[in-house]
Amino acid sequence: MLLATHDLTGTFAGVRALTETLAKRLSPEDQTAQSMPDASPTKWHRAHTSWFFEEFVLGGQDGYRVYDPSYRFLFNSYYETVGARHPRPRRGLVTRPGVAEIGRYREYVERALAARLTAALQLHAHSRLWSEPARWAVELAQIIDEDDPLASQVWAAIANAAAHQGRFEEGTSWAERTLQSADPRATVVALEALADIAMYQGDLTRCRNLGRRLQEVGASAGDGHAVVLGHVDEALALAYGGDPGAARAVLGRCERSGHAPSDQAWIHYAEGEAHARADPDLSVAAFEAAIELADEVGNRFLSGVARVSAASVYGRSAEPDRALAAFPRLITDWQRRGNLTHLVTSLRNVTELFVRVGAHDAAARLLAALHSRDLKGSYGDEARRLADARTSLEQALGPSLLRQCMAQGEGRDLSWASALALHTIEQLAPSGADTEADTDGGGARRTGPGRRADSAPGR
Repeated sequence: MLLATHDLTGTFAGVRALTETLAKRLSPEDQTAQSMPDASPTKWHRAHTSWFFEEFVLGGQDGYRVYDPSYRFLFNSYYETVGARHPRPRRGLVTRPGVAEIGRYREYVERALAARLTAALQLHAHSRLWSEPARWAVELAQIIDEDDPLASQVWAAIANAAAHQGRFEEGTSWAERTLQSADPRATVVALEALADIAMYQGDLTRCRNLGRRLQEVGASAGDGHAVVLGHVDEALALAYGGDPGAARAVLGRCERSGHAPSDQAWIHYAEGEAHARADPDLSVAAFEAAIELADEVGNRFLSGVARVSAASVYGRSAEPDRALAAFPRLITDWQRRGNLTHLVTSLRNVTELFVRVGAHDAAARLLAALHSRDLKGSYGDEARRLADARTSLEQALGPSLLRQCMAQGEGRDLSWASALALHTIEQLAPSGADTEADTDGGGARRTGPGRRADSAPGR
């Protein structure tokens, strides 16, 4: 059975580390000795298993600098197609390079491999909510040479992760640094990160411009994925800015055929957002098409984003129960994966949903917890809906009780807000009662026809 991608990379790192652990028990003299012609010295083995990756994985990469050209002769085993090699029975006579130098050689090759794995897996990892390559990138950024041909792709990976974890200043800094390079692949990732940050911060004009720039870079590089995402970014900025007709026009200019399933799903997602206010049924159909395509290829990020938007439409239409059923998995996933940006979006949608189903005190506490300078700002339609939610809460609770409930949520972090949301959803269960009876805020609260929300964490 084939291992999953993260299993393969973990296995690679584990094997490399085990080799070094075993070798540390041996002195330099021990590592150089060759007991018989058919058994290679430890030092030679450590070098050979690095030379193999350098020769057959890294050597064909543009810009990679071979550590020492003489190693092709010294540490080739039996690959005749790459040239002459040192005789196997005499490997114990190779006194130089020494053990310490071989250690530096292994680190050099491993850094280069890690950079290439990070660059190659960035899109795959992001779509599957797999955070390990982003952590590699942060570590690599501390040790990789700035003039390494793949350094810019490492920086771009950091920028992308920071954008979705709510670290906007850090993400912008790494993305801008990436754009100083001439690497088109890294440029695409950096522009995507900058467009996302602009969108999260409500700078929709900048988001539109970055989307257009992404289209140009993608077209020049023959990168269809970048072209699609550029159209999607431009369309979303227009839709969130209150011009859904222009958003649909942008999507209409985007070539539909020949794209990967994830790219097609992004187009459907943007269509769903463009129809969200005027035609909920058409919007949900577009979101569900995006979810189906994303699920087919394991794109958990896009599937999650589309599910949040679909649940939001459910909650504003005639299907609040469907929305309540959808949000727990989404909240848990975003929280576990550290995607704070979309966690905040989900919780703000849940706040509005709680108002609709009558869970007023929980909605007030959640609204206060999510009103923080440290979180991404709310704008456009979302800001209007949250303002309407507060107005509805003031009418339902009265100014005094609203202030009391909100005081319980002020200064709380996202872990608390998530626990509150999950607890409240769990307590919202159908009941035979059809009357509404409020308590004075000290205990359970009948929150609406057929629903009950008990005291939640922090009450």
